[in-house]
Amino acid sequence: MEEALAVLGLPFLLITIVVAIVVNVLYLLNLQNTLKAVTDKNRKMPPVNVWLLLIPIFSNIYMFFVVNWIGESLRAEFDDRGIQCSEKKPGYGVGLAMAICSIASILISFAGIASFVLFIIYWVKTHNWKIELQNNSGTNILDDQFVLD
Repeated sequence: MEEALAVLGLPFLLITIVVAIVVNVLYLLNLQNTLKAVTDKNRKMPPVNVWLLLIPIFSNIYMFFVVNWIGESLRAEFDDRGIQCSEKKPGYGVGLAMAICSIASILISFAGIASFVLFIIYWVKTHNWKIELQNNSGTNILDDQFVLD
């Protein structure tokens, strides 16, 4: 019986790892493309640097910087284009909470669930801002809505 569970456990573990890697790559592509939608003069970090978040342990600290730089980059770009956004640093609050919960999840299990929810919210927000910048409509963007286009 234990051998059967061990045999079933390995494929499940491998599938879980592959899914986690794919989700992480898609998330980082979104962050990279969001930064690419920002003009060079307003970028606070090169888009390719988001891939440093793949480095274990280092990513727990680096995420605080990435969230800050993306927020500053988006704010500068929105100001230049005349796009209205109610957040001083777009996404900073959600991203900061995500980073804190991610570190806290090492000690407190429910913080991992909160981190995952905030991860999804941050992903959707950055996706919406990327679309807004690509469309360059200059209209009020989806500040408090979590709708994918």
